[in-house]
Amino acid sequence: MKLKRAIFSLIIIFAVVFTAVFGRYGIKNNGVDLSPKEYRGVITLWHVDSFEGGIGSRKQFLLSVASLYEKLNDGVLIMVITHTPESVETALKEGAVPDLISYGPGVPLPNLSELYTDKGFGGGKVGDKTYAVPWCRGGYCLIENPEYKVNKKRKDYEALYSVSRFSQAYTAALFCGVKFSYTGEKATLDAYAEFTNGRTKYLLGTQRDINRLINRGMNFSATPFSEYNDLYQYVSASAVDPEKLVHARGFIDLLLSESVQKKLINLGMFSCFYELAYENSQMRDMQSAKFNYTVSAFSSESLIKELKEISKSKQQNDETIIKIKKLLTLS
Repeated sequence: MKLKRAIFSLIIIFAVVFTAVFGRYGIKNNGVDLSPKEYRGVITLWHVDSFEGGIGSRKQFLLSVASLYEKLNDGVLIMVITHTPESVETALKEGAVPDLISYGPGVPLPNLSELYTDKGFGGGKVGDKTYAVPWCRGGYCLIENPEYKVNKKRKDYEALYSVSRFSQAYTAALFCGVKFSYTGEKATLDAYAEFTNGRTKYLLGTQRDINRLINRGMNFSATPFSEYNDLYQYVSASAVDPEKLVHARGFIDLLLSESVQKKLINLGMFSCFYELAYENSQMRDMQSAKFNYTVSAFSSESLIKELKEISKSKQQNDETIIKIKKLLTLS
């Protein structure tokens, strides 16, 4: 009996020692250790600004979150690299693959991995699976200059559209029921200059224009557009290495956390998941706007161009709306 007890005690001691020494390697996937703390290396994050932001740099915001993630995960470094849609396409053709990518609709993408998050979003889903989540957003609005002086050669209901390569100001206006007998369009900064110089009463702009006008101290009113929006900055995981994929998903979870999302107020942007404490009434209204439609995060630039041309058509009817909705997804 004593021999059996001695053997049994040795077995227990061996099990405890083995667990203490090797147990930290116990979480494996096909023999690969997926413990975040054990990885030592660099996670690459490509960032693409495909639409105007608010008052700060989205890259700098990502760098601050990367620094926080590095402090929480010893040995992990996150490198944030700025790209354009063209440089992303070139890099992918040359075989480069990021572990994470921050982007908007119309940007070429690598193969993406499914995200396991409770913050799913229609624009980032394929079927029931989530592959992209917006980590911040903007919005469209109709901005009015109440001090605009009437010019008899112009009509007060003329509006200037602020447009950019991937944005869909015409679609946003169409879905919100905004109609003008005449519309003109200019690039974003030129449109802002026209408005502030008193050459138009209305500007169909974005959160970028509101932030500029607040900083300028100009008197204005703004009505946010609801129903449709495409000004979303998405994030996706594209890591090939399974260990890096763990950290890519972990970084996304941190980026979407409430404490980080509420710092978006420093960017002059909005969160899709939390209410931000803006003091300015126009920014509060923009934050509260709700949307039913958007373009898929994975939309090609050709689809975005098609949507823009249909929305700009001067002959709008119910059939036009139906045609546009076929190109959209629920948000």
